[in-house]
Amino acid sequence: MHLHTKLILTELIFFFTNLIDRRYRSFSRDYYMGDRSSPSSARRRGTDFTQMDASLWFTQAKADLESANNDMHPLTGKPAYEWVCYKCYRAVEKALRAYHYFKGNGKLPASDIHGLLLGVDTNIRDIAFRFCNFIGNEANSMQYPGIARFGKTPNEVFPLTKAEQALEYGKELLKLVEDIIYAS
Repeated sequence: MHLHTKLILTELIFFFTNLIDRRYRSFSRDYYMGDRSSPSSARRRGTDFTQMDASLWFTQAKADLESANNDMHPLTGKPAYEWVCYKCYRAVEKALRAYHYFKGNGKLPASDIHGLLLGVDTNIRDIAFRFCNFIGNEANSMQYPGIARFGKTPNEVFPLTKAEQALEYGKELLKLVEDIIYAS
């Protein structure tokens, strides 16, 4: 290879490496500073992140609830009621995050459901409290045997009745949040 060609290739590699590094650092800075859903290029365009985040979080909450419903009625195999409850828990949590983003609370009060209830409408708070009192406020108890109650597995602790009620609470709460976020 000619010396001139080597220099051009070296400069191109240096240019693209720096370009990738700058974009990565920009994304990493946003990510670790709490803006996990948006690269800084969108920020420079003036995107309204509270509205964008509300939509993203609510869309995922709906997907989690739909997935929970699928676990109730699997096409093959045994239903996984503990996973229905877990996914409902996460759907409620994400819907509450969406609510806070929509209301302009960019800094969330907490990461668990009880903490996310600070500042929400009374009807939403009531459903979420009923959900937590019924299902529990510890998501890990729906996953790990060591945390489940009375030395039982989560599969034993979360039967059909709990899964059905968790789905109902989840649907009710998501409907209320959806009406607020997407009100015409």
